[in-house]
Amino acid sequence: MRLSFKERFGYSAGYFSISIFNDTISIYLLAFFTNMLGISPMVAGTIFLIARVWDAVNDPVMGTMADRTRSKWGSYRPFILYGALPLCVFFVLCFSAPDMSMGAKVAWALVVYIGQGMLGTLVGMPYGALPNTMTTDMKERSVLGVGRSMGSAISGLVISIFAMRIVNWVGHGETTTGGYQVMAIVFAVLAFIGFMLCFACVRERVPASAKRINIKEGFLSLKGNKPAYSIFVITFLFIMAISFRMSFNVYYFLYVVNDMDLMSIIMLVIYGVQLLTLFLVPKMVIGLGKRRMMLVGACMTILSGVFFLIARDNVALLFIAAIFCGLCMSFSISVIWGTLADVADYGEWKTGIRAPAFLYTIASFFLKCGGALASWLSGAILTIVGFNAAEFMQSEATVNGLYWANGLYPVVVGVAAIIAILTYRLTDNRLKEIIGELKERREKAK
Repeated sequence: MRLSFKERFGYSAGYFSISIFNDTISIYLLAFFTNMLGISPMVAGTIFLIARVWDAVNDPVMGTMADRTRSKWGSYRPFILYGALPLCVFFVLCFSAPDMSMGAKVAWALVVYIGQGMLGTLVGMPYGALPNTMTTDMKERSVLGVGRSMGSAISGLVISIFAMRIVNWVGHGETTTGGYQVMAIVFAVLAFIGFMLCFACVRERVPASAKRINIKEGFLSLKGNKPAYSIFVITFLFIMAISFRMSFNVYYFLYVVNDMDLMSIIMLVIYGVQLLTLFLVPKMVIGLGKRRMMLVGACMTILSGVFFLIARDNVALLFIAAIFCGLCMSFSISVIWGTLADVADYGEWKTGIRAPAFLYTIASFFLKCGGALASWLSGAILTIVGFNAAEFMQSEATVNGLYWANGLYPVVVGVAAIIAILTYRLTDNRLKEIIGELKERREKAK
């Protein structure tokens, strides 16, 4: 069935909220921990890694809990309603700097970031499973995937335009901890509004399975689901590329390009290109198929790295690199979200177990691990090249190290993504057959 504009808008608003948190953290939290709290880059990167390892424990539990939930609002919408406010609070706490000893600051950063991650899972896992309950139409699911990416692109534009302006406005031209906290409060209010719009506009139509699965059955639903395995790895690699770009930009533009105002413009270009080209994605998916679209996204990742290497501090070439980065985000992530509902259907067809939230939980775990590893690698690279947060001017060797890492990293990850994408073999025609068989099974089960 064709979804209404209201539902599409509501679903997009939900990911605007999730993305404004995730992207702000990806871009600024590592720099906040190192430059504002004074935590060493390696320790800060390790905090990101520990938090994601903890997600390996709690993500499947929360995904199974959502799949087992039954309420007048459905299985997944209640988590958005009740989890939004606590998530907003912990997001603000992540950008707060209490006056403590260094050891206490490290503990604070670890606790609030883990808390934010757990609450993000509590809201994000059910959100990600919604397309399976909203419609069985593959085209509509692709549209929802694009809508989700539009929410991400719009949140990116908001971050690019307002984040540092708010920070500097509060600090009267200076970057202060208070400025970061006010920025976080403003974004948290916007996110809460988006979550409530999502809850109010979206409807769950496809009935949940009569059987309430447990964690063991959730893992059994993945048995033999090779397309899902491929998507997990592809998600991991693309997020590694994108998260690195977001977190490393601060250091690259501050110490290599020496122009933080240009960074805001480049980020605006990245998200602007993503938003504008997303309108083309549904038709391109029909023409090329999801697999080829992801391959195009991987090629854009490689080209962005190549042009960052060629550019160094050449503004025109930096803009070209940013365009390729935006195309990567548009042609990869939006398509991946559309495939998650597909591989969930494949898993149900293969095993007889319907667990879309659990599958999304695993995909999200790989997403978080990719982001965490990218942050850890950022911290490791900063340490290896001799970065010192206490020094305004870095050594020539450090600057050169930042330059090479900024360009080579996306090239390497992009090549790895191409290899992973070639293992994904669930065609649209085969998926149509599977959905038809599932429909017959559900009719017989009534």
